[in-house]
Amino acid sequence: MARDQDIQAEKKIAEALQSKTEHFSLWKLGLTELPESLRRLKWLQYLNLSDNRLTTLPKSFNNQTQLQWLDISGNSLKILPELLGDLTQLQLLNLHHNQLTSLPESIGKLTQLQSLDISDNKLTILPESLGQLALMQKLDLSGNPLKTLPDWLGNLIQLESLNLYGDILRIIPEILGNLIRLRELNLSSNALTFLPESLGQLTQLQSLDLSNNQLTILPESLGKLIHLKSLNLNSNRLTDLPPYLVYFDSFDNISYNENPFNPELAAAYKQGRNAVKAYLRAKAEAQVILNEAKLILVGEGEVGKTCLMDALLGNKWEEHPSTHGIEIKPIKVTNPDVKRKTEITLNGWDFGGQRVYRPTHQLFFSAPAVYLVVWKPREGPQQGFVKEWIKLVKHREPDAKILVVATRRLPGLLVETREHQSTA
Repeated sequence: MARDQDIQAEKKIAEALQSKTEHFSLWKLGLTELPESLRRLKWLQYLNLSDNRLTTLPKSFNNQTQLQWLDISGNSLKILPELLGDLTQLQLLNLHHNQLTSLPESIGKLTQLQSLDISDNKLTILPESLGQLALMQKLDLSGNPLKTLPDWLGNLIQLESLNLYGDILRIIPEILGNLIRLRELNLSSNALTFLPESLGQLTQLQSLDLSNNQLTILPESLGKLIHLKSLNLNSNRLTDLPPYLVYFDSFDNISYNENPFNPELAAAYKQGRNAVKAYLRAKAEAQVILNEAKLILVGEGEVGKTCLMDALLGNKWEEHPSTHGIEIKPIKVTNPDVKRKTEITLNGWDFGGQRVYRPTHQLFFSAPAVYLVVWKPREGPQQGFVKEWIKLVKHREPDAKILVVATRRLPGLLVETREHQSTA
């Protein structure tokens, strides 16, 4: 005896045969299996089978080769047949809330697929063939007991939305940084203790959910996500917030509740967002790196300090009268770290060597600075008084960095220097 739900399904199929409709639904009829007559609707493009009690799909299911949209969510499917790969026109496939423990390798044949929802299943691994779905724009893997993410995920470079909520992930691979079109990324409710720096490459991100993890620090690269409109940091183990957050236009859409903040930040947190902003702004200003340094040249008169300054500036050698007082000149140099190629300005202070100036010189001995003690070794130690100059600097700045530079003029050259690190 036919059940009421089977009768309803057959009636709907008969109506579809008459109307030749391309959109068809057997939603929420309580079906345990699909009617055999469904195979006759070969022209269907949209098929909704969600919220039934299906445990399998019939072999005849591959007759629906024109399908572009298929929803089988809310059923009891434990396995999908390989024939699923015959539905090569599919653009959307919804398998949400079933009991799937694996996916067929044939799913890699669905090369037109743009949206795949396999959330809330029992998947522990994913087939490598998923990495062939190069047109995928939306992928929902949430609510599965996935411990790791496969490297092929980095192949899906068209992805705009990736949901990994509620898996049991401990590590996010660097390869995730390949997904430069991502606009939405949900990593909440996992077991993450750190994030890869490569997340900073996802410069199109507008929404990032990191809540309910075990993060203790955020990577500096997140400061590059200038298009973020929403950032959720709730319920982690953050003791501090990175200063760059205060410069986000979306700061008012950043959530950071339920974290064990340090006392200073915790006090600001209790006073509200404006106090947190002020805290972060003060911290940011304290961390500003000025690409400048103070370079102080000291030594007896006429030992070549001004000529050495000329050499550092790249000027031609020439005779100079004795320096009186102090002359300051900016020297542009490049950071020797070849990766950064940062230009640094050395503000060179050329001090006159006459003894009358020494009490005044000490007023300008301040860290941070680099000190060059210049002398002429060929004219004897009495001409250099190297130790005296070192003690003079150290008396004012005990932690000062001092280089001893020996100079002599050579024919055709500007100045020859020999450097020695001070041990005085």
